[in-house]
Amino acid sequence: LTDYVDNITNTPNDYAIQVVGLPSAGVNEKEIAEFFAAQGLDRGMEVVKVVVGYSVAEFEEDWEELVTARSKLASAREPQVTGGRKETQQEVEERLQHDQVYRSADQVRQDKSSKLTKAARHDGAVDLEGTGFAIVTFHKQQDMRDVVERWNRYGVLFWRFCGLSTGLPTFRNNGVELRVKKAPNPTDVNWDAAHLSRRQVWAGRLISGFVTSLFTAFCGLGIFSLRYTQRERERR
Repeated sequence: LTDYVDNITNTPNDYAIQVVGLPSAGVNEKEIAEFFAAQGLDRGMEVVKVVVGYSVAEFEEDWEELVTARSKLASAREPQVTGGRKETQQEVEERLQHDQVYRSADQVRQDKSSKLTKAARHDGAVDLEGTGFAIVTFHKQQDMRDVVERWNRYGVLFWRFCGLSTGLPTFRNNGVELRVKKAPNPTDVNWDAAHLSRRQVWAGRLISGFVTSLFTAFCGLGIFSLRYTQRERERR
């Protein structure tokens, strides 16, 4: 049913692949696009867009400082009431010109805004570390299908399972094979967990399942104990 619906409808992920295993440093969209465009050796493939997952953990503190600075600035701009009289806007501006806390918060706002803006634009001023994850969008659905099929043939999966080389081209010829599959729809991508390996994901699932099972067993034991106690009282 899923395949049937996919064949008769068009969604964004019908043109895109999900790539895992890219290097974490110095990766750019153009290089990835050229790599996958070259996979259609007989006819060529047109890559429309590449979205690289970058790690933003190092900017979390900057963002928190920016939010704090903005909050301080907003509070300082509020007109003060003295003796039942509320400040005019001109008086507020004059007061802020001599307010060191305000000026300091405004400087922090400017610095952090500039740094985060450059990081978001990825203009080279800030060196971003990649997560090894990317979404590659092709011009044609057939190109997407061909790439996914090439990276997931039974022979490829078998050699990969055995820990041996699959013979597929490696990015930058670094010997590290990429994992390629059809991309999820954009709203379904969990960018925060994109850098996790399959082993880490399964470890998280096992831990989550174990905790859930333990909690369920504890609740079941509690219910059983209550029922048992109630029956014993009824017998007496």
